[in-house]
Amino acid sequence: MIFHPTQTKFNKTVLVLGSNSFIGKNIIEKIPYKKIICIQKNKTKNSTTKIKYYYFDLLNFQKLKKILYKYKFDKIINCASNNNNSLNANNNNIIIFQQNTNILLNILEIFKFNRKIEIINFNSTETFKKFDSIYSISKKINNELCKFYQKNYKLKIRNLTLANVFGQNDLNFKRIIPMLIKKKNLRKNITIINNTKKINFTFIDNVLKMIIDPKKKINQSFLISIKQLQKKIEYLISPSSNKKKIITVFDYQLYQTVIWYQKFFTYKKL
Repeated sequence: MIFHPTQTKFNKTVLVLGSNSFIGKNIIEKIPYKKIICIQKNKTKNSTTKIKYYYFDLLNFQKLKKILYKYKFDKIINCASNNNNSLNANNNNIIIFQQNTNILLNILEIFKFNRKIEIINFNSTETFKKFDSIYSISKKINNELCKFYQKNYKLKIRNLTLANVFGQNDLNFKRIIPMLIKKKNLRKNITIINNTKKINFTFIDNVLKMIIDPKKKINQSFLISIKQLQKKIEYLISPSSNKKKIITVFDYQLYQTVIWYQKFFTYKKL
């Protein structure tokens, strides 16, 4: 937990959609909200009484409406997403689109006359890219939906578009940092084409601080080449290194991430 649990500003009832996602897991684990309601398809072991789970498809408008009317929410956080960004001809584009756009639309439509609730929606940097996929198209539409409901219904919406979030609980090993850490732990050789390309990375704890305090100025991202990133990870994982080269904030954030994955791999015996 990165925030002190006695802080009064966390005295909120919060709905987290996509609570089983990378960002969602960190929200429910690290931010000590008074009460957290989670809606997801698959069952999760609940180790705390502050979290109440409901299990159903978020595309079910009537079930979602029933739960949202049951509680007096202060904040809605939407992390639910289908991250399939490929152009595979066999993709079910209808499902990808619905899971990225219709869930957000359901929330906005249910709460369109409630101006007290803060709605936080996570979008994607894929919306900035030249070539579209169904995923990026759906996320662009989400931007327009948020603008529409802000303008016409005066809803309090924060649409967050963050670059390459990394940190604990990210089990998508197609993403560059989890993939590099896993391959290095398994002692596998890694060959990356165009490894001089520079990428912006945002640490998960900074994202959580943005959720808590939108006015607080945070150094959100760190620009680094894939080649440099790979060297840093190799150094941090190497048992012979004395970690004297951990000199920047990003170095320390990456070190925290490496430690989490090493514990995870030991537990899972990957």
